Amino acid sequence: ILRDTAILSGGAANSSIWCQLFADVLGIRVKTTESSQAGALGAAVNAATAAGLYGNFKEAVAAMVRDADLYLPSEQSELCQARFESFKDLLARLEK
Repeated sequence: ILRDTAILSGGAANSSIWCQLFADVLGIRVKTTESSQAGALGAAVNAATAAGLYGNFKEAVAAMVRDADLYLPSEQSELCQARFESFKDLLARLEK
């Protein structure tokens, strides 16, 4: 399944440079969330759904997860994607 958006969390999500690089290399939108603790938030979403506070996971996520920043592929995106493909090709050749 192809996606049009990636959600970035953890250390890289704290750097606008890394977030933009992900958007450019992947060629899709990259979002970050307000929560720096994605695992704990996921557990809270599961617990709230299991406790019946929300009818399903989609409702719980909509109520509990807040987007922070959005990064769009820039004019560098095609170049980054081409370089990434070259890197993967080189890596595959080295593994042989």
